[in-house]
Amino acid sequence: MQNGLGPRIEELRAQVGENVAMLNQMDRQFTQPYMKQLVRRARFYFDDIETVFLGMLDRLPMPPEQQAAVIKNAETVFSIATQLTVRLHVILITDGPDAMALASLPTKRL
Repeated sequence: MQNGLGPRIEELRAQVGENVAMLNQMDRQFTQPYMKQLVRRARFYFDDIETVFLGMLDRLPMPPEQQAAVIKNAETVFSIATQLTVRLHVILITDGPDAMALASLPTKRL
């Protein structure tokens, strides 16, 4: 990859792989269908990063500015997917494999 974007792409690919491995482990541990569904949803985000964003860089010739924009979009989706993955991991640790749902966040009344 030109213009120094190669290391960013390789790092993102490595992080995606690590997160997918963690999600696969969580999928084996969770017993409730809803939690397994949330694990699959997070895995879909990571799959999209690999196939849509990074795959686009492999398949289509584009100027460096456009490549950088694609990577930035991939990193945004990565952030969303990572937040869900971390939340699921915390639930697995705190509530165990029989957790039923994501804990609700406190709401502030106006």
